[in-house]
Amino acid sequence: MLKTFLLLILLVCSPSLAFATSAGPNSPGTMADDAATGLLAWSTVNNAKISDNNYSMASNYGFMPTELHYLKATNFGFSIPAGATINGIVVEVECSTSEETHDEIMAIIKADGTIGSNVIALHNQWPISDAYRTFGGASDLWGETWSASGINDVDFGVAIAPKVYPMADAFVDHIRSTVYYTEGGPAAPSIKAHIGSGYLGAGRY
Repeated sequence: MLKTFLLLILLVCSPSLAFATSAGPNSPGTMADDAATGLLAWSTVNNAKISDNNYSMASNYGFMPTELHYLKATNFGFSIPAGATINGIVVEVECSTSEETHDEIMAIIKADGTIGSNVIALHNQWPISDAYRTFGGASDLWGETWSASGINDVDFGVAIAPKVYPMADAFVDHIRSTVYYTEGGPAAPSIKAHIGSGYLGAGRY
């Protein structure tokens, strides 16, 4: 009986309790075309905020494969608790192409609005029919160091810039993100307080 009681106290009073969880998938509140890279612009960018078969799109009517501008999705509305450890970030892009479009740039946008240095797109072909394609992972930090406030910032997001081949159209129906994190447990009272209060009985510890 005494051993069981001691075990319960140790579990309750442990200051290192932590809870792994996730937030999302969240949709972006802000979409933008950014000419910092590429040659061709996206149109109707706000259509990528929700999955409804209305598209952000870009077309290549030239004779050479051409990289598009950044399609930037930010302001995901996360509320990660202060002090949480960020474990990984997943980005899902629901996209399609009429002919041939390949991944070129898939990068994170940091809280200061700059593009992350770790580009994880692998030049894969986009599907002909709408499908979500997943980038990152539950333990992938995209080469960056994160805080809860950085994830919650309105400028946090993702930038994509595929390469579109001649006479092809690129379509993005939706972009969403999920963040995996570990939330630390609250500070617990010292076990000495329990012993001193006589919970264990005099002479039995």
